[in-house]
Amino acid sequence: MRARYAWLATLPLVLGSCYLFCDEGRPCTAAGECLPGFVCVEERCVTAGAKQIGDECIDTGECVDGAVCGEAYCDDSSAGSCDAPGDCGDEGDELWLCREGSCKCKRVCHQGCDYPSFDKCPSGQLCYYDVDQELGFCQEGSCGEGEDGIQLGNCEGDEICLIFNGKGSGICYPTCTILEQNQSCLGTPSPGVACCQPNQNCEHIVLLWGVPENPDGSLGLCFDSGTIDEGGPCSNDPADDAFCQRGLVCHSNFCRQYCNLQVAGGVPMCPVGYNCIAYPGGELLPYGWCRPQ
Repeated sequence: MRARYAWLATLPLVLGSCYLFCDEGRPCTAAGECLPGFVCVEERCVTAGAKQIGDECIDTGECVDGAVCGEAYCDDSSAGSCDAPGDCGDEGDELWLCREGSCKCKRVCHQGCDYPSFDKCPSGQLCYYDVDQELGFCQEGSCGEGEDGIQLGNCEGDEICLIFNGKGSGICYPTCTILEQNQSCLGTPSPGVACCQPNQNCEHIVLLWGVPENPDGSLGLCFDSGTIDEGGPCSNDPADDAFCQRGLVCHSNFCRQYCNLQVAGGVPMCPVGYNCIAYPGGELLPYGWCRPQ
C-alpha cells in the first residue's frame, strides 16, 4: 500500500509549487502586486516581459526589456463606455478597443527611446512621450508610407508631410510664407500668403526645396516658437529646448532674422551692421539670413 500510493505524497509539493510560482491570471494583491516575474494588468497577474515589439499590450511591464507599451495617436481621456468594438471611435477605427465596458486605446510594444531624441528609433520612426509613464517610445508618423508599405494618412489643406529619421513616414505641418510672417501676417494677410499661428514660427526647411508644393522656395513650415532672441545661441534639436523667437531662424547655432535676398533693400531687410546672406546652395531662394558684418 505504501508503494502503491507513494505518489500522493508528492501532490501537495507539486500543487504547492504551482500555487507559489504559477501566478498567471490570478488576482493581484490589494496593492497591485504579483509574484516576481509577473505584472499586474487590470487587476490580474500576467507574465512580465513576454510580449515582443509590435505585440498588443496594456502595460509596459508586459513588454520585453527596453520596450514601452504606447500609442501616439490615441488618448484614453476622451474614451467613453461601450458594449461592442464599434462603439469606440469611428467605424473601422483600429486605434480603439472595447475592454471591460470602456473604450481604450489599442497599444502595442514599441522600442523605447530617450524623448525627444530618436537616435534609438528605427528608420522612419519618431520618439513620442507618454506623460503617464514618463517614458519615450518609437512609432511611425501620421502621414507618408509605413514600413509595411501601407499609406498612413494624407495631410490636409496646405500641410506638408515632413519625413523624419530616414524615410517612410512623417508628421503633417502647416506651410507658411517665410518673408511675410513679420509683414502682412501681423495684420490682414495678403491673398496667397500662408501664416503661422501666433505661438508658432515659420522655419526654413531644406527638405522643402524643389517639391511641387514649394515651386519658388518661398514656403517654410510652422513649428512651435521658442524664447531665444536675436543673436542668442539656439538649436533645432528639441532635446536642447533652445528654439528661436517668432520671426527668427536658427542658423549656424544663432538666432537670426530672415531677409529679402532677391530685392536689394526689400522688406524685410537686415538691421544696420548686418548683411543679407544666402543659405548654402540656396542662392535662388527669395530669402536669406542676416549675418553681422
